Amino acid sequence: APDLPHILIAEDNPVLQKITVRLVEGLCASYDVVSNGAAALEALGKAKYDIVLMDVQMPVLDGLAATRCIRKDPANADLRIIGLTASCFEEDMEDCMAAGMDQVLSKPCTKAQLVEAFTKYSCVEYRKAKDAEAPTPKLGPSSS
Repeated sequence: APDLPHILIAEDNPVLQKITVRLVEGLCASYDVVSNGAAALEALGKAKYDIVLMDVQMPVLDGLAATRCIRKDPANADLRIIGLTASCFEEDMEDCMAAGMDQVLSKPCTKAQLVEAFTKYSCVEYRKAKDAEAPTPKLGPSSS
């Protein structure tokens, strides 16, 4: 079975950090949490991640600017970036996609939304259990 994805959570709000961590726990092998886009870039320079959950509005360097920087590096071509935003305006969603995000979720997102996104962007297929608590890794399409 493939490895569960390694996740980077970039979120500045401590309450939303805790909520996101609770949702991610059990869906991935490991995760790291940073509180701004500059810290996300630093973390990406030190470790390999499969998926970044990127808050759009953060201090120091926002999620859009951080995503643009990430996309400039060819080494990050396979990295999946899921934007997290409190705004549901279509224009904001378009800005996220234009910056290079693969998907945008309204926050706080649900466990079901994360299961769907993690299944889409990794080789892991999660069992769609009613409680969606425990992932059941199965062989999915390989990118190699």
